Amino acid sequence: MFISPMLMTEKEPFTHPEYLYEPKFDGFRLIVVQINGEITLYTRHGTNVTEKFKELLTPICDYDFVADGELIALNDNGMDQFNLVMSRFHSNPYKYHFNQNSIKCQAVLFDLLMFDHRDLTPLPLLERKDLLKRHIKETPHVKRMSFVLERGEDLFKAVQSKNMEGCVAKRIDSKYEVNKRTKTAWFKNIAWNYNDSDIYISGFRNKEFGWFISQKEGDKFRPVGTIEFGPSPEEKKAFYSTAKQLIVKEYKDKVIIEPVIRAKIKHRNTVPGQMLRTPIFLEFVL
Repeated sequence: MFISPMLMTEKEPFTHPEYLYEPKFDGFRLIVVQINGEITLYTRHGTNVTEKFKELLTPICDYDFVADGELIALNDNGMDQFNLVMSRFHSNPYKYHFNQNSIKCQAVLFDLLMFDHRDLTPLPLLERKDLLKRHIKETPHVKRMSFVLERGEDLFKAVQSKNMEGCVAKRIDSKYEVNKRTKTAWFKNIAWNYNDSDIYISGFRNKEFGWFISQKEGDKFRPVGTIEFGPSPEEKKAFYSTAKQLIVKEYKDKVIIEPVIRAKIKHRNTVPGQMLRTPIFLEFVL
């Protein structure tokens, strides 16, 4: 019984007495369904990933339920790391054998949507949280999400100091709106990293939008990612007008240019290979 998850709108950190605040882990959305003692795992878009994460299949409730959460993988320091969970996501389940020395995954559950054949989505969030706490058991691979009341900005500063992805803010009386992105109930506060000194645009895609970016290291430039979001139509027009004079080499699907155009960006974190995750254009640097 897959239930399409409620979505969030991005917002700056804030504090308000009618909201609770949770840390935002760096994994992917997971819908956990237990029917007749058997657990099925789904991604946000309804993809069945049960076979890929068999360590999560121990029954964790005496009743049928559907829960919402985040699937994360922990590095050697016990911190959640996006590239690790994606490595498991893209693995072949028939070749992958889980053991305690492999990539350690956890399901962190934060909402209960159905319990014992009862639809809980119309209930206030705090009631659903209470039912989750009372009925869903924790295991080494399944945890319940912790939260705080009111102190949203304090929590954001705490997770930011630990290089976590950010926070989530939710109205304590909000009902669960299936497959909807609300503007007042659920928010995500992303702990962006900013770079405005050494990002150079070194090329672009031909068929779809994408600007290749590099960082200057000594006399050389090292590729660090691709900008896919951020610039306005006017900024795109200005870029291509200048870039056509800087072309170094052209391929079927991409163009390489002399790296002289600088940009200010924000990005989430750094993934293996020192690539910047989700770089977003903010403005040109003159």
